[in-house]
Amino acid sequence: MINQLKNIDGVMAVVIFSEGPNPEPMAIYGEFPLDEAQRLSRFANDYLRMLQSLVDQFVKFTKSRQWNPVNGWAVHGPTYSAYGWGNLACIVDNSKVNHNMINEVKDAFLNT
Repeated sequence: MINQLKNIDGVMAVVIFSEGPNPEPMAIYGEFPLDEAQRLSRFANDYLRMLQSLVDQFVKFTKSRQWNPVNGWAVHGPTYSAYGWGNLACIVDNSKVNHNMINEVKDAFLNT
């Protein structure tokens, strides 16, 4: 999966990070400075935990108990976007990337 992501035009970096209260990059693929990988790791971990907390709260206020855990997320900015699922995050250049290809890799990984 990492190789698939790295081979998509516009993917700048893929970071695998530790989860928990102090996430740190465990592996960095691509040209990405360590300090930026650390920030991305913290952001990705915190964002995933926040989304999961919101889903958990939503379940408490609905009759349905069939809400899924968060299977991934994306944050799009004017120049760059960040994607994440599990303990993986990647940064892409919006002017070069086909966002559908990122989602295809993510979906293939999550559905295996």
